[in-house]
Amino acid sequence: MIWRNCWRNDVDYPLWLTEVRSFPHLEYFRTDLGIVFGFLANDSDPGKLRAFLSIHKKEFQSLREDAYDMITVMSQDWKLAELKQDYQNEKGEVNMCKAIDGLLKEEFQTGFQSGEENGIRLTKKVFLLWNSGTPKAEIAKECDISPEKVNRILEWDE
Repeated sequence: MIWRNCWRNDVDYPLWLTEVRSFPHLEYFRTDLGIVFGFLANDSDPGKLRAFLSIHKKEFQSLREDAYDMITVMSQDWKLAELKQDYQNEKGEVNMCKAIDGLLKEEFQTGFQSGEENGIRLTKKVFLLWNSGTPKAEIAKECDISPEKVNRILEWDE
């Protein structure tokens, strides 16, 4: 359900509710609300979100602060809130394109460091087990990796 008219007995006017993430007619909006709804409708699919950002690049490069804040709260992306002041201009507008780029770079760097640390730990464990005489099949089972991956790690040693 996209629109729903809610009538209350004690009130003489309708209350219209909108399901923001599935609203199909963003063109109805002449304000940043359409941009906010579009962002939220696409934020669960990175490909769709990237396409939406690309189509509306001009609007996202100078997004009003209240629209940026609404996106941050509704998407529950608190990293965007932290980045806001870095990408805000003197008029209070926020360049969301640059904020998202900054967020992606930060997440990539964090993921890379985490993956690198996990890879080092795994390699150390494989070598320790191998040096203690543990067969490769048992190393694979112990480390929860494939025997092929054990062989790739140990190729450095052989």
